[in-house]
Amino acid sequence: MPLTVPDPYFDLSVSRLNQVPFVNSFGTLDAEGRAKIDIVLPAAFLPGLAGLVLNHASLAADVTGTGVIVTATTDAEPLALVP
Repeated sequence: MPLTVPDPYFDLSVSRLNQVPFVNSFGTLDAEGRAKIDIVLPAAFLPGLAGLVLNHASLAADVTGTGVIVTATTDAEPLALVP
């Protein structure tokens, strides 16, 4: 099931497109309709966040001069932060 309620993690992921910690989070899909995102946290942050589980989902969209049209979404997947 896709995420339906924006939360602080959602706001952070949208406001930090292609910036640490969401490296390669905005771009184009490959010929097979795939993309890869890297979530990179500085080592100093990990001890305090270790064990936290976030729910992460992605979307595909057509970006035009007049707006953004969401064309697909993924189901939410748990993202466990481990040291």
